[in-house]
Amino acid sequence: MKTKILLWCSVISQSPLCKSLLVLLPKPNILRILLTMVSYIRDLIAGLHDTENFDRHKFALSTASALIRRKSNFGTEVSDYIEELATLLVGLTDKYEMKEFQKMRLQGMIAVLVARPLKMGQWFSRTFFNGDYSIGQRASILTTLGLGARELAGLQKEDAALTGADEVPKDSFPSKKLPDKLQKLWALEAAPMNALSKQLEKTMIQPMAVEAADKFSGPNALKVRTFSSRMAVEKKRQKPIPNALAKIVADGFFFPLTGLWRAHLQA
Repeated sequence: MKTKILLWCSVISQSPLCKSLLVLLPKPNILRILLTMVSYIRDLIAGLHDTENFDRHKFALSTASALIRRKSNFGTEVSDYIEELATLLVGLTDKYEMKEFQKMRLQGMIAVLVARPLKMGQWFSRTFFNGDYSIGQRASILTTLGLGARELAGLQKEDAALTGADEVPKDSFPSKKLPDKLQKLWALEAAPMNALSKQLEKTMIQPMAVEAADKFSGPNALKVRTFSSRMAVEKKRQKPIPNALAKIVADGFFFPLTGLWRAHLQA
């Protein structure tokens, strides 16, 4: 009962009821429950803001990239908070000297850029020239623009270790899968049926199909070898990698950077 009540309490809730309920469970259990509740962008922002709570802050930073990528094409939550997220991540400082802090922060910034490339490409360009940031923070902005542009150009596999693009499967959110227990149960039951159907197809259907083809086309000696047509070759040819960067590179990356650089050079 206590666990159910705690799950109802939000991470950012400050109500007296939730504060009193948190005393009922030992601290490790409370921490475990709270750290599994970062499912919304607003909770992620609250965790990034909470620099006084090391565990919550680190957990929010480590899950930022995956959460933003999962929800980027679902609803408007990412769009509503995207500039606030970008501002937080760019200005974040390593208060606790966390391991791989810069990598986690950079992955979050790249996820923000890839989620809304046209809007955030312009935003990062303006922030680089006009924002009140250190040299290191400005360098991370340029790194974000460079690696984000490569991912949009279809080169995410080469940089996946740096950008975190491979951490989120395509069907991870929203998921149409059953709960874990039911998924495992039905998957185990379906496996023997799949194997049996493949065996029946191999032993019964395929020989019948070959025999029917022989009757239709005549003996092997009379068969004429056919060559693949151009259309068949085109179907087998590997499709080109989609390049989302080509549509927005001018307005989202090139012109904002070069235009602001020229304006500051003349000033």
